[in-house]
Amino acid sequence: MNEPNKINTYRVLWLVSILGTAFVSAGIVCWTNQLGLEEILCSIFVIIGFMLVFFFELAYERRRKMIADNRQTDYSRIATGFILSCVVMIFISFLPEFYRPVMLISLIMTAYSNEILGITTALFVNCVLAMTTGGSYNELLTYILLSTIAAICAKMLKNKEYRIYIVGILFFLNLMFSSVFYFWNNETIGLIQIGYGCLSGAIVALCAYFWYPKEIIITEQEIEHCYDGILADDYSQVKEIKGYSFAEYRHARKVSDIVYKYAHILGLHASLASAAGFYYRLGRLEGEPVALNGVKRAYELCFPEEMIQILREYNGELQLPSTPESALIHIVDGVLIKIELLEKELGTSQWNREVLIHQTMNEFSTQGLYDQSGLSINAFIKIRELLAKEELLS
Repeated sequence: MNEPNKINTYRVLWLVSILGTAFVSAGIVCWTNQLGLEEILCSIFVIIGFMLVFFFELAYERRRKMIADNRQTDYSRIATGFILSCVVMIFISFLPEFYRPVMLISLIMTAYSNEILGITTALFVNCVLAMTTGGSYNELLTYILLSTIAAICAKMLKNKEYRIYIVGILFFLNLMFSSVFYFWNNETIGLIQIGYGCLSGAIVALCAYFWYPKEIIITEQEIEHCYDGILADDYSQVKEIKGYSFAEYRHARKVSDIVYKYAHILGLHASLASAAGFYYRLGRLEGEPVALNGVKRAYELCFPEEMIQILREYNGELQLPSTPESALIHIVDGVLIKIELLEKELGTSQWNREVLIHQTMNEFSTQGLYDQSGLSINAFIKIRELLAKEELLS
């Protein structure tokens, strides 16, 4: 089952925020520069054209996993980067021509998305600045060159070994191109312009050295941060599960905590296992078929792709477990279900928990449920030993 073609509410809301920000920020710049009606209409058409290209490129980059390697991104960070870029555009529109630090736009959007979207957004900002502030052809060319250079150099800033050199290059090129094109346009240049160039370059350099490396790491770890966020007690879906049934919530927490611990021991992806373990029975909120409903809901929530695959393999309904994490979750969930059922019917003293665990896991194994998962015999035995001693099962 592939990703549904239906429009995702979360992504639409963030896209609307991007569109609204583009119009509002451009409107502010138009207003501060006292543009006429014809010029404002031209700006509106430019924004509409840019947004069409930007949204298409955004969807394309997401589909090929070029945004934080995450096909299921909800665009929240991209919207944050775009809003920040527009705020910067408003502020730098008051600075002297040729010496606006447009490199910041490329750095911001590259940090929140990738180089292509960084250049695309920078071109939008450059066009708006040129149209609204009366910029010349030479000024626009300056900004395009600086924005492109910043986007090209941005990824190299992650490497501490080269960072200081890249920052130096950005500072120098910002000063050089701004000054050269200013002289070309005005046939004169003074110390005050050189000072503007140094100030503009210093702003870019400080951002590139201190802010960008930290922000790009957060973007690249978007999926890991997503796992943490969707397990928080204040997350909307967690609240919904708790409201649906506290017993269901307690079961989900137990599975999540156990598989997180075991995944660490077995060298598996612990964050993925923990999140998928908690939402393993997500489809129960809507009823049968559980696996199919769980997958549909996961797509609506923009859960990471690897996690959706585990939900697709719930109880072997649609597919058998295809990864060790999926097999681990299935084992823990199945064992916990049987223990909870017996505790409810017979109490805790009329059956042997260790025997039940052995019988349940052997039953799963003989059904061939884990043949495609890559879970080794040693790992299977280790899980059985750990479950026999597990306090959370009590």
